[in-house]
Amino acid sequence: MKTSLLASLLLCACARQSTPTPTRPAPEPAPTRAEAEPAPTPTEVGLGPGPTAVELAPGPTAVELAPGPTAVEPDADVCPKGGWPTAVVVDGKYDSGFEATIAWSRSAGAPVLFDVAQKQGVKPPTHWLRIVAGTRGGWTEPRTLEGRVSGVMAAAVDATGLVHVAFTRFDADGGPFLGTIGPGSPWRVEGPLEPGLGFIQDRMSLLLGPAGEVTIAYADHPTRTVKTATRWRGKWRLESVASGQSLMLDHTLVRDRAGRPHVVTQDWASGDLRLYDRAFDGTWSFAVLAKDAHGGSLAIDASDRLHVSFIDWRADELRHAVGPAGGPFATSSVARGKLGNDSSLAVAADGAVRIAYDRRECDDLHLATRAPGAAEWTTELVDAAGDVGTDPSLVLDDRGCVHLAYADGTAWDLKYATKCP
Repeated sequence: MKTSLLASLLLCACARQSTPTPTRPAPEPAPTRAEAEPAPTPTEVGLGPGPTAVELAPGPTAVELAPGPTAVEPDADVCPKGGWPTAVVVDGKYDSGFEATIAWSRSAGAPVLFDVAQKQGVKPPTHWLRIVAGTRGGWTEPRTLEGRVSGVMAAAVDATGLVHVAFTRFDADGGPFLGTIGPGSPWRVEGPLEPGLGFIQDRMSLLLGPAGEVTIAYADHPTRTVKTATRWRGKWRLESVASGQSLMLDHTLVRDRAGRPHVVTQDWASGDLRLYDRAFDGTWSFAVLAKDAHGGSLAIDASDRLHVSFIDWRADELRHAVGPAGGPFATSSVARGKLGNDSSLAVAADGAVRIAYDRRECDDLHLATRAPGAAEWTTELVDAAGDVGTDPSLVLDDRGCVHLAYADGTAWDLKYATKCP
């Protein structure tokens, strides 16, 4: 039996996934028309010269949602066999930890995978941030950032091939940290961006802007506040989105064509799934998308419509919501059954919507697809070899091909699968 801290974390995660979500008392009805907390004045961290932050004006505008149609799909067969032939183990030299993440490198035309891993035979156990880049002929040797890296991270690759990773550390006071690394170059680490911050909960989200700016969305546990940190010309600008919130799991931050950010959160008190939108005057408003939801993932399409996937844990249902900022949002049922806590969503250039999710009764990974203009969802099995699919991460390339990173909880491996339309 593996006795490392990483093994304990994995066993706890697997137990959480395989155990049905306990029923909790129904929360007090929450109005769908609500107001966000006034946005405080942003705080700047002096890492170099940069523009002056603008004080945010209070008074967010509440939005009202309209109900949308619901499409229902019958339950899939229990524990099907097979899957995609492309599902492979990426690197067997390390014990894969958790938080598998994937990004697409346009300059290389290949995926880049990330996770927190422990090198086999190393004592005492050390959590390392691992990067494995795809090539047209296979996979590169893993590049690691040594240290007690926690399983909270997000990643992206810019147009030059430079990899950006936001992460936290068990052995550091504060966070988050930003690590960058390029082909043939060493790691460069900035941070902590907030010294003395405390524990950062859930996952983070990282977004690269067209002018080179980097934005990280994260939530600190002590104050239960969702925040963003943006680096522009060497200087970081910190901003609070809302208090009493937690971030969901994968891809929780996007920007529309006008540059306005949108963030998906979960309210601690009510369990509501919220979508926050920032106006040009600096105020944040939110719409309530669902109650008793978790595992949210956010994407934006070419028409600036926001897409959110999430798990309704009371109904054991994967759902999808789509609409403009502020609503109204149309919702549909994607899949039913004993589902995991996570989903990962992406929208192709042609409007096709794809959602990766895991089914806990079979411990397998599935992909749901809604074709452009279609009303119904189709689902397919990606991988059923062992306990797979926890915390899946999904990205689409320019052709609309699907690329998935996920963990194999049975063999402790980092896995990858791909398929083109």
